[in-house]
Amino acid sequence: MTTESANEIIHRLTEGGLDEKFAKIILALLGQPPLKASEIGKLLSISRMDAYNSLKKLNEMGLVLATFDKPMRFSGLQISDVFKQLIKREEANVRRLQQHLNEINENSVIINSNLDRKSGSAGMPRP
Repeated sequence: MTTESANEIIHRLTEGGLDEKFAKIILALLGQPPLKASEIGKLLSISRMDAYNSLKKLNEMGLVLATFDKPMRFSGLQISDVFKQLIKREEANVRRLQQHLNEINENSVIINSNLDRKSGSAGMPRP
C-alpha cells in the first residue's frame, strides 16, 4: 500500500467518524499477524497503554479482533469489513434516533401540556 493510499484510507475512516488514531491503528494492523499493544504502540509512536486502550475500544466496536492469549494480541479486519461495521453502527444510531423521534411525536400532547402547566395558562408565561 502506498503512502498516498494509506493517507486516503485514514481520511475516509476519519470522515466516517473514527478518531485519527483509531484509523491509523486499523491501518497498521492491516495484513499483519496478530500484534501486541506494545508492538502497535511502537509502530505508531504511542505508549503501550494508549495503544492497549485504543485497541480495546476498537475491539468493543467490532473493528479489530483480540486473542485470549496473555498478553493479548490484536488483528485487523479488511478495510471493506471495517467500513461495513461502521455502516452497521451508523444504521443502528439512525434507527435509535428515529425511534426517539417517533416516541416524542406520539407523546407530544403530554409533553406540551406539561410545558403549559409550568409556564402558565394557554402557554403564556406568568407575570
